[in-house]
Amino acid sequence: MNWRHAGWLLLAVSMTAAAAERPEVMELRQRLAALQTHPEWGRMAAYEQVRAQQAVDALSRSRQKDRDTARYLAERRVEIAEI
Repeated sequence: MNWRHAGWLLLAVSMTAAAAERPEVMELRQRLAALQTHPEWGRMAAYEQVRAQQAVDALSRSRQKDRDTARYLAERRVEIAEI
């Protein structure tokens, strides 16, 4: 399985799981999946992509009182991975 297929699989799994997720988490997961499946950019900034994925996962598990901070961090991590 190459990286492109793995990315599409990740996108499909994310979208299936996203039905129960908040819209901001879905949007960040979609942006990250688009980055990971891009033929040129998917191989770049692997560390930043992992950190972004971890931040988005933390946002999806965050409690109400921690949600603003978790959202801010996840948005910044995704932006950094996109640069």
